[in-house]
Amino acid sequence: DWEHWLHGEGLPDFNLGDYVDRSLVDESKSLADSWLNTSTSEAETSHMKAQQWMLFLDHLINAVVAGQSISHSTLENMDSKYKISATSNVEVSFRWCLLGCKLYWPGCLALTEDFLAKHGRGVYVKPLYLALKAFDLERARTVFQRNRNFYMTVVTRQIAAFLD
Repeated sequence: DWEHWLHGEGLPDFNLGDYVDRSLVDESKSLADSWLNTSTSEAETSHMKAQQWMLFLDHLINAVVAGQSISHSTLENMDSKYKISATSNVEVSFRWCLLGCKLYWPGCLALTEDFLAKHGRGVYVKPLYLALKAFDLERARTVFQRNRNFYMTVVTRQIAAFLD
């Protein structure tokens, strides 16, 4: 309705969902739901894009924050099947480390320490240090002391404040 767009008030009656293909989002959510409900999935994932992996992991993280649990063996099976720990995508790796720390999975610790030594952006390191602190406070402090000179001053101060 061009007349309303150009000369009317407010937004015209428009349902964006009628024009957006949600198949990639739905596929990521369905894969996460499968792992949450059955601890496995036979879905084909070789075609999935990084953004889909990010949504998949976000869905799992949100489920964990909401109180749902994922066993350590499920995480190991997931990593064995998808090789998430081997990804070179920083966004996917960050989410995988965060998920592992939130679930107190010892299998994520080496990867998390390596991630914190290589990536200094506050948007990644602050949430990871908070999750690592909840998991293992002494390890979080040790990793931070080893890497503190790598981070920007403002990030270092913020992390130091919540690790003390």
